[in-house]
Amino acid sequence: ADKSDVGNDDYCRIYLHGGFIPRPMAARLNKCQNLEEKRQLFEETFDKDILPGGGSSNRSKYPAMNRSLFDCSEKDADYVLRGTRPHFKLIESLMSGRDLYSPCDEDEDEDEIDDKFSRLFQAQLIKDHSCAYAIAKLMLQHSAESSMPSCSKLIADQYLVIAGYGHMKHYLGVPECLEGYLKAETLYDIDEKKREIGMNTLTNYLKLLEGTKHPSGAIMIGCQMLYETYLEDVYQPLMDAGEIENDDEEEVAKQQTLRDLYLKKPSEVMENLLLESDIIKGALLNASSGSGRFQSPCADYLFVYDEDDDNIISKKDRASTCTHMANANAQKEKCMQARKKASEAAMIKSETIDSYNQVGQSAKTKGNIIRARAIMTVLGYSNFDLEVVGEDDMYNFQGVANPHQVANIMTGEKVLDLGSGLGVDTFLAAHMCGAKTAYVDSENKSDPDDCAISGRVLGVDFARNEVKHAKNRAEKRGCDPNRVNFLVGDIEKLDQALHPEDDKFDVCISNGAFCLIPNKKKAFQQVFAALKPGGRMAISTTTIQSNEELNPDNEWPVCMRMFVNLDDLEPMCKSIGFQNVSIVDAESPLDDMELPPEADEFDPARFRIHGRYADKFKHLQDADMDELCKVVTVYGEKAIE
Repeated sequence: ADKSDVGNDDYCRIYLHGGFIPRPMAARLNKCQNLEEKRQLFEETFDKDILPGGGSSNRSKYPAMNRSLFDCSEKDADYVLRGTRPHFKLIESLMSGRDLYSPCDEDEDEDEIDDKFSRLFQAQLIKDHSCAYAIAKLMLQHSAESSMPSCSKLIADQYLVIAGYGHMKHYLGVPECLEGYLKAETLYDIDEKKREIGMNTLTNYLKLLEGTKHPSGAIMIGCQMLYETYLEDVYQPLMDAGEIENDDEEEVAKQQTLRDLYLKKPSEVMENLLLESDIIKGALLNASSGSGRFQSPCADYLFVYDEDDDNIISKKDRASTCTHMANANAQKEKCMQARKKASEAAMIKSETIDSYNQVGQSAKTKGNIIRARAIMTVLGYSNFDLEVVGEDDMYNFQGVANPHQVANIMTGEKVLDLGSGLGVDTFLAAHMCGAKTAYVDSENKSDPDDCAISGRVLGVDFARNEVKHAKNRAEKRGCDPNRVNFLVGDIEKLDQALHPEDDKFDVCISNGAFCLIPNKKKAFQQVFAALKPGGRMAISTTTIQSNEELNPDNEWPVCMRMFVNLDDLEPMCKSIGFQNVSIVDAESPLDDMELPPEADEFDPARFRIHGRYADKFKHLQDADMDELCKVVTVYGEKAIE
């Protein structure tokens, strides 16, 4: 804005603009019965410059933007507004309540989503397009003014866009439409000067979007209401208050419990109730790993609130908490660390899934069988074990030890292999429990009596490509899918991956997967829940030695940052309920493993997890890894009821 009439460089003007199409007009689109009614509606929006009209018409100053208004895959005459599949899934989920943040089967048929949402989505899009068009016009106008010779200063305008979550969540809706309009102006306007202004505006806009990872730049702030009804389902004191028979006394107890929670235990609200809630965790931290496959979190900053007009925190309530204020700074720091830890855990899990999916893609390429055989032999696999695994699978071994030595799998048992990877330990477990005794044969199906005595084994892994490879190998090995199977699942959420009607397991094994699990206790709790009474576990994992710590001045590989402290394992498992817990030294060397010279040959076509970032970890070359770390197998039993 021109500041010459003010004489104060610190002064700035604030302009308020209404960006959305009038609600009655948006409602008309949802009710349009034919193309003629649609045409009349859009002609009206063009006349009022609510949306960009195209062609030679003088109704819009920016006719080139019309190219970004309608879906080019449809006939122009159909008047189908341009939108993206992720945005459609978001709007559909807001209306139907469908969860987009939990992992789902990659083969999910998206066409099964009810077609009725397509019409509602168009009504949503006309609002997004009108808002984005209004913003685009303002940005281009201000860019043009700042480029005029008479303008002595660059007009550094800033824009605050306020809209409902469905219009901007995950940077969908209005942000998508805005980028599309600026690109159309840059590419298609017949005026060279306007194309240049469009390019400058678009470049600045995209730079702002890239800046969302830093303190400056475009920032999205979202608001999410977390109803107290959610707290009543997860916070035990509130659950206890709900058991009071007298309604008045119950309400008083709930209000007092909520006041105490907010005032005296703010860190518990953040750590245990908010960050662990699916409502917040999915949209903010797990957006890319869910079925929505969103490219961005729901917002860069999320304001979580609750409304309870009947329960007001008074000055007296605040005064009663003065004794707790001495710990306020410590609680705040703890809260920040929890947020950082949760964010890091989500990032690490996402990176790990991506890496192991790449491993699964290259698993068909034959690896170094000499190296695989040598490593498995050092880890305690017998020649018979290697013969059972076979050379077609042996080179895909990914473990850190040999959990079978501790598990002692018996014929007829049902086995769960967590982090089954490409299936090597699963196939060996199948042989041990008898699952491999029944073959898929078109002429001679499995005998029912065999079914009664033969075991079963299920492999679970979070990398879809590895699960796909393992399933293919099981079929080629002649395994009965009713006895040997694999599925995609997160060990920390194992109960969501397993079918609720499945029988419990006799034994659970894992070979290296627990190294990379952020929340070890949650994972062991899931193991405990999956076992039958009397069942047992043999979890092989790498740990940090009790008397060692990772120097914070050095950068450490992701896996080492996730290693559990050795001394924490036994008390953790006992607190969960495991009996006869023992931490067995796997005698797996981390340094100076004696391998033949041929073992150092690698096929570049096979994706490798380790060794890709060697320059960042040069300090590890001088470290004694066997003193710093130890590979163990955690054994524990679930009591017989």
